[in-house]
Amino acid sequence: MKIDIYKSAKLSNAYLFLPAGKEPIGNVPEATLLQVSDLLFFKTIDIDSNSPINGADPRQIITNIQNQGFDIQSSEIQFTTTEVQTGASEVGAAIGGGILGASLGFGLPGAIFGAIAGAFLALSARGDKNAPNT
Repeated sequence: MKIDIYKSAKLSNAYLFLPAGKEPIGNVPEATLLQVSDLLFFKTIDIDSNSPINGADPRQIITNIQNQGFDIQSSEIQFTTTEVQTGASEVGAAIGGGILGASLGFGLPGAIFGAIAGAFLALSARGDKNAPNT
């Protein structure tokens, strides 16, 4: 099925799906159009029940288009920094400690010791249960 996708300018994560070539006005109830208002044409795609669509269910889109002539879905793609930050502060502290140890003239042993101490301090400050006990 070929469909047109419209993005709501009012609701940043709302998308209207219509059969290709159909305009929102006249094909979507006025009350619904008022909720999503200021639709911007996004793109036309071919869709089937297995089509990957970020944040939307292609089976629901097809079913709703067949039953009511349109579909509206809201996609919320949330990025959390937890996965990225896990270990990031420890790595940064380790690098900083290593650089400090080396720059103070302690050479490679100082860099290694500084890296270990930096990572340990970052883990301890975070209260990580996996941090070594003192």
